[in-house]
Amino acid sequence: GVERELLRATRAVGAALDDYFDATIRNLQDLATSEHLDLGRLREFHAQALRVQTAHEEWLSLSLFDLSGQRLLYTPEPFGAPLPPRPGAMAERFRALVENRQPAVSDVFMLPARKRLGFSIAVPVVRDEQVRYVLSAGIDGVALTRILARQRVPEDWTLFLIDRQQAVAARSRAPERLEETVSASLAARARGDAAGVFREGGKDGDPRYVAFSRSPRFGWTTSLAAPVAAVDATATRPLWTVLGVGFGVVLAGALLAIWAGRHVDRSVQRIVAEADRLGRGETPRQVPSLIREVGELSGSLVAAGRERARVDDDLRNQASRQAALAEFGRRALAGGDLDRLMSDAVTLVAETLRAEFVALLEQLPDGAALRLRAGVGVPAEMIGVFTLPANAQTPSGQTIRSQEPVFIADTRQQSDFPVPPYVRERGIVSSVTVVVGGAEAPWGVLGAYATRPRAFAREEGTFLQAVANALGVLMERSRAEQERARYAERLEILHEIDRTLIANEAPVAIAEAVLWRLRDLLGVPRAIVNLFDLAAGEVEWLAAVGRKRMRLGPGIRYPLWLAGDIEALRRGEPQLIEVSSLPAGPDADALRASGLRVYLVVPMLAGSELIGSVSIGREQGPFPEEMVGIAKEVAVQLAIAITQARLHEQVRGQALELEKRVEERTRELEEANREMEAFTYTVSHDLKAPLRGLVGFAHALDEDYADGLDDTGRRYLATIRDSATRMGQLIDDLLRYARVERRVTERRLVLLKPMLDQLLADFTGEMDARHLTVTEDLAVSEVMAEREGLREALANLLSNAVKFSPARGGTISVRSYRDGDRVVIAVGDQGIGFDMTYHDRIFGIFERLHRQEEYPGTGVGLAIVRKVAERHGGRAWADSEIGRGSVFYFAVPSPRRPS
Repeated sequence: GVERELLRATRAVGAALDDYFDATIRNLQDLATSEHLDLGRLREFHAQALRVQTAHEEWLSLSLFDLSGQRLLYTPEPFGAPLPPRPGAMAERFRALVENRQPAVSDVFMLPARKRLGFSIAVPVVRDEQVRYVLSAGIDGVALTRILARQRVPEDWTLFLIDRQQAVAARSRAPERLEETVSASLAARARGDAAGVFREGGKDGDPRYVAFSRSPRFGWTTSLAAPVAAVDATATRPLWTVLGVGFGVVLAGALLAIWAGRHVDRSVQRIVAEADRLGRGETPRQVPSLIREVGELSGSLVAAGRERARVDDDLRNQASRQAALAEFGRRALAGGDLDRLMSDAVTLVAETLRAEFVALLEQLPDGAALRLRAGVGVPAEMIGVFTLPANAQTPSGQTIRSQEPVFIADTRQQSDFPVPPYVRERGIVSSVTVVVGGAEAPWGVLGAYATRPRAFAREEGTFLQAVANALGVLMERSRAEQERARYAERLEILHEIDRTLIANEAPVAIAEAVLWRLRDLLGVPRAIVNLFDLAAGEVEWLAAVGRKRMRLGPGIRYPLWLAGDIEALRRGEPQLIEVSSLPAGPDADALRASGLRVYLVVPMLAGSELIGSVSIGREQGPFPEEMVGIAKEVAVQLAIAITQARLHEQVRGQALELEKRVEERTRELEEANREMEAFTYTVSHDLKAPLRGLVGFAHALDEDYADGLDDTGRRYLATIRDSATRMGQLIDDLLRYARVERRVTERRLVLLKPMLDQLLADFTGEMDARHLTVTEDLAVSEVMAEREGLREALANLLSNAVKFSPARGGTISVRSYRDGDRVVIAVGDQGIGFDMTYHDRIFGIFERLHRQEEYPGTGVGLAIVRKVAERHGGRAWADSEIGRGSVFYFAVPSPRRPS
């Protein structure tokens, strides 16, 4: 029975240890959901972690690690200070935690903070199903020892918390001996068995019972060591039933029952012995002492009962407070209406602490006053309206400054704080106040008040602080959500400006797109976008939004001096305009009539040019730094957008003017070309008739009168005939060139092979005489083209290839291939080639690189080739090298369907 009850008690402590680990893990996981981590704001998260740490006595530190094990944050050190490395004892558990994404409990090691032995509990910080960080709490072994010591374990009994390496993490006695390991017998049994009870000799030589139980979840072991003599002395008495029930129900009550029972049982034994002696007719040896012993026994039993009742009552109150606090924490984490949660918090405090008045006070931005946000026992009309000073002469003000609870048992018997009328009127005489939020940014104060003298217990202050901490986390989250919403709105305003910029909106449309949102984001009654006319010394409203409507420009114009110091604006310095300080006049009077007392004028600068301003007006100043920052951001973007819009309008006007000029010039060129073509055609046609007469008379003269001419006359006649022939060819080429421009471009699918064969047939005689050969490689066999134009261009290219080929022997190549969305026809020769310096010149009309006597021609053929290519939407070009031949290319669009 004894061993079973000891083991039951040990398992109860082990279950409590597991509950403690689970509670710590939940607290860390709640902290790991902080939005500061989502936004990368480690400084704010450091402050939040400090607030959470202060609510847990045994938490010595909080650390944040990246996945490499680098420490990013450490609460014992100020943010930004050098940080200690990760302890080696955490390495294995750290890797397992990252891989498995499960919380981990380390073994005992020397904590960096205060150089104490302790251990750590760590949880992964998961975002989007990926581990981003590791959050760890350093648990102080000495603090856990103090918690165990409160369990009223008898002086010669000891509770141990033991890690997986059999090192003592906490003990109910002798905290200075935490560095020791457990006995060899306990270590051996604990490694092999999950639980058990055995006897061993203590260090003082007295035997003791040792019960142990290992947690299957965390691997830690709970052990209870008790002297054999003390336990066995109670084992034969019915009082052990009390011990067993105590162990099974509440550990603290069980230990108290054992302590009381050990002493009571000695008195019972002596009384029973004297009664037995009297029953056998013997004279009792200690009658006077017996009577005294009975009286003392009775008193001891009454005192023990009272103490047990007090402990039970304390435990019930503590459990009730913890349950209520846990329920409020759950609702707070779930989110919801902030005012409702604040009301729930004060109601919870009032019911749990049985306080007549409870007040939740928010510190105003200036820090000089506190405003009532929620309360119990106060009129509803005071909520959100009533304020009180926050100086050090008030308990609430002192609470904020000291960051410590302030207890007042009786206001009539203290002189630290004067009693204000509103306290005296409500009959408040006792109070306890705690801070809500951390030292860096305290949110306010939570207080409980009584109308009769009452010394609030430290435990009640701790409970009140726990509620305040939960509220602090709630306020911090609410503040972070508001900041995130404001930041998102800021980005949306800037994006709206960008969208109008991309859409090439007019300046007034740009201002209209953002002013409503800017006014609502800043919470001001008026926002204006102004344009400056520096030459005229005036400011014009581009757009202005008031409480109810928007006015779009062109708007009101007023003197430039009303915008403040212009030179300071040029330097980018915002101006604060106090309306009351403006000189009298119609413009200043109009501003005063609006009811706004102060304006902030933020310059819009395009480079170094001051183009306007963003002005915001409100009933009173000064303007918060965040508001000024937002106005500056918007002013910068608006300056860019308005400048771009102006440039776009200017460019568009210039483009329209240029387009108009181009159209006029194009019409003039087209008319000139038409006139030139008509002139060329007319001249060429009209020259044909006299030229035919000239050729005819020269022929008649040669046939009928040649014999009468001497050698000089015959040479002159031959020159006349040759020149007339050349003139005829030139006129024919000019006519062909003119017809290319005048011909209607009707494109059809043309087969290259048949056309090429027909053209080569015209050159068969000359090519045979000069032993020229032709190679064909028509990868594309058809093109979409105007047939006659294509034929004329190919004929000219083939004619050039034959003309410039060697006098005897050589090869002419004809290829076609696809190049993107066009078909290229290439005609090459092995002739004399040309200098590429003259590439563009050879495609000009009448342009020749060789003398007529060397290579006859008119200089029109390649001009026709280029003209045909351009008429098809293509182009003509050449590659050549002197002495190695040339390749001429002719590109036309590819047909719609592949060949």
